[in-house]
Amino acid sequence: MKPATLLWPLAGLLGWAGAFVIVYGLHGIGCSSGWYDMAAGPTNLQRLVQVGSFLACVLAVGGVAAWAQWRAAPAFARSGERFVARLTRISAWVGLAATAFTLFPVLATSVCR
Repeated sequence: MKPATLLWPLAGLLGWAGAFVIVYGLHGIGCSSGWYDMAAGPTNLQRLVQVGSFLACVLAVGGVAAWAQWRAAPAFARSGERFVARLTRISAWVGLAATAFTLFPVLATSVCR
């Protein structure tokens, strides 16, 4: 087994961690910069950035989950690394669920006040 193969089971959870840092980092930047007072269409710039980054991150981590399901895990299974294949699938779907669950407050709560 190649050492890099052991990184694939972490992809979903690393995606979640990255998404968390991006969304809540933008939240802090937006609140300190006053984006909540800047109009952007029917809402404010802060809400637009938060919802956009939430959707982009969920789609990105979802892409990792789909990729793990249909491409990476079957390749590992064919090569005899069934444990790594199963772990890659589980981690990818857990990462997607964690991303959606932990970042959902961005959609449901007020932005800065």
